[in-house]
Amino acid sequence: FLQKISDQAQRLHALISDVLELSKIESGGYITALEPVELAEMAQQAIEILKAKMEAKEMKILQEIPLGTKVIAHREGLFHVFENLLDNAVKYSPAKSDIRVYCHPRENGHTDFTVEDKGPGIPKAAQSRVFERFFRVDVSRSREQGGTGLGLAIVKHLVEKMNGEVSLKSEEGKGSVFTVTLQSVPN
Repeated sequence: FLQKISDQAQRLHALISDVLELSKIESGGYITALEPVELAEMAQQAIEILKAKMEAKEMKILQEIPLGTKVIAHREGLFHVFENLLDNAVKYSPAKSDIRVYCHPRENGHTDFTVEDKGPGIPKAAQSRVFERFFRVDVSRSREQGGTGLGLAIVKHLVEKMNGEVSLKSEEGKGSVFTVTLQSVPN
């Protein structure tokens, strides 16, 4: 009984934290200035936060972003983008699978970075809604995983505040690929 109370209290805390974060982002009080930020550093910090979850599922995150790759971003905001995308990938990927994080420059002065998982994938009909608040592809499975339904909405709003874009490619049974595009910092 006490464990159930604790679990529900943690779920409520996560929900309140995500709602407050989203509210702060939308009000413009979160991202104050954009600066050059090292992508590999932000990815590695997010990976470290998720290390216990990964180890519990015997997973690896293959971080393939070269050192020195910088984008114009908000440092804390970019960290939260990585954290949310990687957390979803860990939650929904099967045990003992790999998650890839990589990037590539585009010709238009932007850089794409991508989080690719081996999860169940997202049905075509749901793909246009995954960045909406509280939207869950599979409500029963999301509750088991402990999600609030706000992580991808937070990602979308943060990326937009950093003058970027986020997109999704997914196929049921083959996983999901989330790509964020931000302005590059010339070397």
